[in-house]
Formats: sequence, C-alpha cells, structure tokens
Amino acid sequence: MKLLLFALSLFFSASVYSNVETLIIDTGPGHASVTRFPNGDIMVFDTGHWSYQSIVMEKFAAFIGDADIDLLITSHSDADHLATTDELLNNYQVHRVIRPGKVRDTATWRSHNDAIVSAGQSGLTHDINLINTNLPIGTVFNFGGASVTYLSGFHEPPVEWNLEHSEFLNAGSIVVRVLYNGHSILFTGDAVGREEGSAADAPAIATERLLIDNAVHRPVQSDILIVPHHGSDDASSTEFIKAVAPRWVIFPAGHKYHHPVAVTAKRFTDLGYNEDCMLRTDLGDNEGGKEWSHGATGTGDKANDDHISIVLQDTGDPIVRYVGGAAVNCPAVLSVGVVQPTADNVIIKKSRSGICHTPASSWYSRTKNFDAFTDLASCLASGGRLPN
Repeated sequence: MKLLLFALSLFFSASVYSNVETLIIDTGPGHASVTRFPNGDIMVFDTGHWSYQSIVMEKFAAFIGDADIDLLITSHSDADHLATTDELLNNYQVHRVIRPGKVRDTATWRSHNDAIVSAGQSGLTHDINLINTNLPIGTVFNFGGASVTYLSGFHEPPVEWNLEHSEFLNAGSIVVRVLYNGHSILFTGDAVGREEGSAADAPAIATERLLIDNAVHRPVQSDILIVPHHGSDDASSTEFIKAVAPRWVIFPAGHKYHHPVAVTAKRFTDLGYNEDCMLRTDLGDNEGGKEWSHGATGTGDKANDDHISIVLQDTGDPIVRYVGGAAVNCPAVLSVGVVQPTADNVIIKKSRSGICHTPASSWYSRTKNFDAFTDLASCLASGGRLPN
C-alpha cells in the first residue's frame, strides 16, 4: 500500500508540471510575466510598473510559491519593466539574471541594479550583464523539455541603426522565444521595428529587422506574440507580424499611454486577425465597449483585472485565455513559410574568436565552429569584429 501511495504521489507530482504555464500580469502600462516549465523551473520576464509593485509581487508569489527563480530577464532599463526586481531578489533565490545593463537615473532602476549587484557579489546569482558579458545570439537555455532561445539584446544597439532617445533605449530589449512540444511564445520587451508614423507596409528596421534577417537560422515564428512596446507604432511592422505569424496576439498595455494605438492594431486586423484573438491587459479601457477604437477615448482601465494565462500543453494546441475566462480559440491567420537563404541573408560565420567571416574571407571555408548570421551587420551587432 505504501509503495502504491508513493507511486501515485510521483505520478501526480510529475503531472502537475506537464505543461509550460505563463502568466502575463496586468501591471497597468508596463510588462511583467512569469513562466513555469515542465521540470518546475521558473522564468520571470520583466517585473512590472513601479506604480503596481504590490500587485505584481502578489501575483509572482502566488505563482512561484516556495520555488527558486532559475532565470530572471529584465528586457531593458525602463522602469515599467523592472519595478519588483529588488523584491524578487530579496524574497527568492534567483540563479541567473540576464539584463542589458544600460544605466538609468531613476530610483526604480537603481533599486533593481543594487539588488542584482548585491546578489551577484554574494555568490547567489549569476549576473549576465550585457555591458560586460557577450551572450551569443542563439544561446539556448533548457528547462525540462522546454527551451528558451536568446534572439536579441544589447547594452546599446548598433550605431548603424541610427536611433535616438527612447527608441535607442528600447531597441536593445532582450527578445527570447520559449519553445515546447512544437509550440512557442515570443517575448519582445520594447523592441523597435518601425519608424513611427511610417507607412503600414514600411520595411522593418532595428530589432525586428535583426530578428527577421536571422530567422533562417533562429526561428521567430511563434504561436503567441507578446507584442513589442505595448502596441506602440514604433514596433510590430507588417513584415515582422508575417515572420512571426502568431495565432494569438497579446498586448501588455495600459491606459496611461493609450496603448495599443489604433494604427498598430490595424496592421494586425488588416492581415486578417480577429479582434477576439488580440488580447490586452487593459480590457475595457475604451468608451462604449469599443475595445479597438483606441487612443484618447480611454476611460482609465485599472491594473490587476486583466491577467492573461498561456499554457503550452504536452499534447494539443496552446490554451490562451483571460484569467477567469474561457479559452480563446484562434485559427492560424498567416501561413508559416520557411525562410530560405538568399543573396540578402547569406550565412556569415562568427568564429569562436569573435571574427565575422563573409564568404569572401580566406578563412570562411576553414571556419568550422561558428555562430551563423544572415548579414554582416547582425554579426557585428552581436559583438563580433572584422578580420584584421
């Protein structure tokens, strides 16, 4: 009997974490999420807006329980993405932190930075700070049958991108893709992909350009897209939407900046997306129940009432829903094509010594161990250098 009970306890404990479970927390005009992998490991991607720390911390605590945090990613240095970092480090064992490391003069950033530095100095946390660590694009972290692939992230984005002000800060956002059982979620922070106000079909730029150009080797296609920059017009280019080809679109948005803006949402609906499959953490923010009228008509939706649950199942389709609501069933809208190498995305080999070899390089054929890039600019942006 004891053996039977022990076997049953093992069965049920293993079944609890048979899926990948993600909670997108409604932190007003910010972003915070937490993911549990099949082996019980935890990833936090962004830690929320400074005005709603108690809400975010309560949701983190309920989800994480007494587990450790295996991977904490703060996508970039804006305070609406990192407010509860210090509380997490004070209350949990955090094994690894990945961050761009861009210094900002805000109290929220300083608290976040001080907590990470203190944990790193005590030996409790491995601080992967992009200011002094070259984390190769394409690095994969494995968690019990699921994987997290690092697709982009910079302490400072390449100068060739010609960005200024907030877009310069946002373009360095860390982007990762969670993959499990053939299904995936793309986390994008405040990645930049458009010139604000440009035509709907304008070519992708900056972060989104990098992701598209490298998709032949590092896929970005995902079932669920956490929309870049809360639905701002400087991201979610039509070209990028087609490359990701998501079934579900999630806007981590809030009333303060009237995100998602109408022109961004329209790029999705123009491609055939049903508004029911475009979920948002500011549900009910528009007057008259017109969720996608957007803009300054917002009534000021409060935080903490529109959390979104994502489950990548061990079998079957993902389950996406508002917490407390029914699953939202969404068919594929865009066909997922395989990106083929062309003259525009020929492989660039980045050697283990960090040299970017083009096919014209005398060492190109002799370089056997390398990271592949579709263009020279992407290789150099990853920390590579030209041959002497």
